[in-house]
Amino acid sequence: MKNLEEIKEYLDKSIDYWRKKRDYENSEIAKYYIDAYQSVRNSIFNELKEEL
Repeated sequence: MKNLEEIKEYLDKSIDYWRKKRDYENSEIAKYYIDAYQSVRNSIFNELKEEL
Protein backbone atom coordinates (compact mmCIF):
# COMPACT_ATOMS: atom_id res chain seq x y z
CA MET A 1 0.00 0.00 0.00
CA LYS A 2 1.41 3.33 -1.00
CA ASN A 3 -0.20 5.18 1.90
CA LEU A 4 1.60 3.02 4.47
CA GLU A 5 4.90 3.68 2.74
CA GLU A 6 4.21 7.40 2.86
CA ILE A 7 3.34 7.23 6.54
CA LYS A 8 6.52 5.33 7.31
CA GLU A 9 8.58 7.83 5.32
CA TYR A 10 6.96 10.73 7.17
CA LEU A 11 7.61 9.13 10.55
CA ASP A 12 11.22 8.35 9.66
CA LYS A 13 11.86 11.90 8.48
CA SER A 14 10.28 13.30 11.64
CA ILE A 15 12.37 11.02 13.85
CA ASP A 16 15.54 12.03 11.99
CA TYR A 17 14.63 15.71 12.30
CA TRP A 18 14.16 15.50 16.06
CA ARG A 19 17.28 13.40 16.53
CA LYS A 20 19.29 16.13 14.82
CA LYS A 21 17.67 18.74 17.06
CA ARG A 22 18.57 16.61 20.09
CA ASP A 23 22.15 15.96 18.99
CA TYR A 24 23.18 19.31 17.52
CA GLU A 25 21.01 21.83 19.34
CA ASN A 26 20.61 20.07 22.69
CA SER A 27 16.86 20.42 22.42
CA GLU A 28 15.26 19.32 25.68
CA ILE A 29 11.88 18.63 24.11
CA ALA A 30 13.27 16.55 21.22
CA LYS A 31 13.33 13.30 23.20
CA TYR A 32 9.58 13.53 23.72
CA TYR A 33 8.91 14.00 20.03
CA ILE A 34 11.24 11.11 19.19
CA ASP A 35 9.41 8.87 21.66
CA ALA A 36 6.02 9.91 20.28
CA TYR A 37 6.94 9.28 16.63
CA GLN A 38 8.63 5.99 17.55
CA SER A 39 5.51 4.92 19.43
CA VAL A 40 3.29 5.59 16.41
CA ARG A 41 5.78 3.81 14.13
CA ASN A 42 5.87 0.82 16.46
CA SER A 43 2.08 0.68 16.68
CA ILE A 44 1.61 0.69 12.91
CA PHE A 45 4.67 -1.24 11.68
CA ASN A 46 5.69 -3.17 14.80
CA GLU A 47 9.24 -1.84 14.58
CA LEU A 48 11.31 1.09 15.74
CA LYS A 49 13.63 3.21 13.62
CA GLU A 50 17.18 2.46 14.67
CA GLU A 51 19.79 5.08 15.48
CA LEU A 52 22.21 5.78 12.66
